[in-house]
Amino acid sequence: MGTFRLALVSMPWPLANRPSIQLATLKSFLREKASEVEIDCYHPYLQVGNLLGIPAYNNIAERTWMAEAIYGYLLNPKKRAEILDLVRKEHASRTKKAPPDLKTISSQIHRLHQGHHFDLEWSSYDLVGFSICLSQLTSSLYMIRQIRARHPSCRIVVGGSSCAGELGYSLLANLPEIDFVVSGEGELPLLELINRIKKDELEGDELWQRVDVEPSGTPFNSLVQLEYEKGIPRNPFINAGAIVICDVLLDHLVDPKQDLLAFIREMSGNPNIEYNDKVAESEMTTGYRNRSLINLMKSFGNINHDINNVLDFYFHSCAIEITCKELAQTFLFLACNGVNRLTNEQTVSASRSKRINALMQTCGFYDEAGEFSFCVGLPGKSGVGGGIVAIHPGKYSVGVWSPGLNKKGNSYRGMKVLESLTTSTQSSIF
Repeated sequence: MGTFRLALVSMPWPLANRPSIQLATLKSFLREKASEVEIDCYHPYLQVGNLLGIPAYNNIAERTWMAEAIYGYLLNPKKRAEILDLVRKEHASRTKKAPPDLKTISSQIHRLHQGHHFDLEWSSYDLVGFSICLSQLTSSLYMIRQIRARHPSCRIVVGGSSCAGELGYSLLANLPEIDFVVSGEGELPLLELINRIKKDELEGDELWQRVDVEPSGTPFNSLVQLEYEKGIPRNPFINAGAIVICDVLLDHLVDPKQDLLAFIREMSGNPNIEYNDKVAESEMTTGYRNRSLINLMKSFGNINHDINNVLDFYFHSCAIEITCKELAQTFLFLACNGVNRLTNEQTVSASRSKRINALMQTCGFYDEAGEFSFCVGLPGKSGVGGGIVAIHPGKYSVGVWSPGLNKKGNSYRGMKVLESLTTSTQSSIF
């Protein structure tokens, strides 16, 4: 990845020119620490000030309730009558003067943004950041939603004093338009985020050259398809794909088996989850087809590490003892835009969460993914141990287990139960 393009945006309603100073300081810091980052700053609040006149703008900015009401009116068309009534009541409690014309002001501001900001080439940026301090939250959400509607793949980060602590976590968990939050104000966290995105993109490009994202249409342990496609597995959820992922993880984890276990313990909320060593040993002893898969991929140059080390990690990852409740809790972050609801920490970005769910929808059930989508209508992943986890983004995760498998290697009763669940509750994604 070469030049990293960053846009910094400051929306109404701060007083004076403080956001200009903030963004200029941030821009100067990033230029010094990361010369490859190209930064553009946008100050819509100044344009709104010019539109309304500085005295009128500052008059609104000094009244937080009025500042929030203007963009609240634009954000919530169904609640406009209620917002107008609240503004009238609040204004009447403070003065006998006529209330400001909220409808006219909001309309003028919308036209300004429509003409100057909505159609900028936001998707040309690798990251778009919003500085959110006093009275900037509602206006920033309004602009973020407008950008998202026009540029769905655009990455959005928010930061500032209004994003610190629990509020920042709440924004991540409840607003899918936001991908990242910098808790509070800080140049270093933003720099770390930029470096992480750059690294992830570089590694992501390399990863998807080693494993594809297409449904397999063949059994989960097929050698024929793997040889035909020169050692590149169709997706990460068939055996060959999972083995490649294990090979990749050996480059990134200090103690792969313990690091994976620690991650699952954190996500599930159970610090006592363990591997079943007997199951792992049995896999090592009888996993002839998996050994064939990894040797075939090794011959095509798609396995970097020692075969035995990769298989040891892979077989242990297939031997984790976990309950249905723990399974559902572990995967709940995929229903919450990538946020672990136990810790309120961002596990993956909202964008990456969306892509994982998409892969689960199309590839999570080997050569029966279409049947699961048709009958159940949720992203999900099955295992030959009889477990299934399914996700309804924004609503819930559910885990089921029944060891009897159908001809495709998926839990027969598990699929029936999930079909009954989504049918009776009318809660599929379709």
